[in-house]
Amino acid sequence: MSESEVPEFFPECENFIFAGAEFFRSAKILFSQVLSFFRSAKILFSQVLSFSGVRKFYFRKC
Repeated sequence: MSESEVPEFFPECENFIFAGAEFFRSAKILFSQVLSFFRSAKILFSQVLSFSGVRKFYFRKC
C-alpha cells in the first residue's frame, strides 16, 4: 500500500485494526518461512540419517 492510498486521518480503532492486520500479515510470512526451513531441515536430517544407516549396513555386511 503506497503512502497516497492511506488516508491522512485514521480514527484510533481503525488505526489499531490496520496495524494488527499488518502485524498478522508479516507474522504469517515469517511463520511460513520458519515452516519451510524446518521442512528442508527435516529432509536434510532424514537424508543424513539414511546415509549413515546405509553406511552402517554396508560396513556390517563386509
